[in-house]
Amino acid sequence: MAYGGSFGSSWGGSGAAASPIPPTPIVPPVIVNEGGWGGGPWGETPWGGSEAIGFGVLFAEPIRENVVRITFSQRVFFSNLLDPNDASNPDRYVIQAIPNTFGIEEDETREVRVVQVDPGDTEFQIDITVDRPFTSFGSRYQISVNNLVSTGGDPLNPEGASFLFDGVYRQLVPPVPDRSISNRDLANPQTLAGVLDPLPVTTDPNILGTFPVDDQGDYAFDEGLPSYKKRIHRRIFTRKGRFAHLPGYGTILLDSIKKLSQPGVRDAIAGDLEEQIREEPETLAASVTIESTTNGIWFVRVKARTNLGSESFDVPLPSVGDF
Repeated sequence: MAYGGSFGSSWGGSGAAASPIPPTPIVPPVIVNEGGWGGGPWGETPWGGSEAIGFGVLFAEPIRENVVRITFSQRVFFSNLLDPNDASNPDRYVIQAIPNTFGIEEDETREVRVVQVDPGDTEFQIDITVDRPFTSFGSRYQISVNNLVSTGGDPLNPEGASFLFDGVYRQLVPPVPDRSISNRDLANPQTLAGVLDPLPVTTDPNILGTFPVDDQGDYAFDEGLPSYKKRIHRRIFTRKGRFAHLPGYGTILLDSIKKLSQPGVRDAIAGDLEEQIREEPETLAASVTIESTTNGIWFVRVKARTNLGSESFDVPLPSVGDF
């Protein structure tokens, strides 16, 4: 009986029809997920992004002032032979500064150029070295990659070919004079007062800026206040931003020297010079004024108190005709 059999077998009735064999339950296949939260650090691939973008960039983060680390969703083909699709080729990467972004020191994001590529800590990471430090935190960069493949041959997904990242954070630590050590450097006198014997003629201005020798015929060294004054001279006459590896080093003096007749410009230069002098670790206090002689010759008067002693000296400025 139709109802008795089917309902009986289901609800415990005594229908005549035999109970049908229950179907084999459908068991979903076990999928080995190479994505995040699996085996290994954060999964076989970081954060489980491989299913979302295939092969592409998951993350980019500066790990040093001039190195950014790229993390990919799959292992990267890195032969170091510069063959096609080799991740060691610097041409495979472009880093662009985002306009109108600024670092913590209010300096605009500077352009950088890729100069070296190295493998990272894992096969999913690449370390990109650039030719100068990234602008400090607050700046923004975009890194783009091209013509890369995974070790399995998967091509780069265009949607995962670029990533925005912040400039590296550089903490501004004020100099601590108590912890400064004596600076010993090759002698390079900037003033006649800093000239060392046994030079033949210590009053000859032509020896300034040269590297003198000692009584053994080797390069001479200076330290203490002569070394300190030499470094102050270097800062005074270096245009700001001229050293890519020393952002912020230098002053606005030479760029403003034709405007020294304006009191506001002189005050701005003096303030900039004081800030630069305080960067030297021996400095405890510094005062700078820009003055002129009765003949109209301008000079910088520096008064500095250091852990080596107090020092006061004048630095003559070049005439406008020299520019």
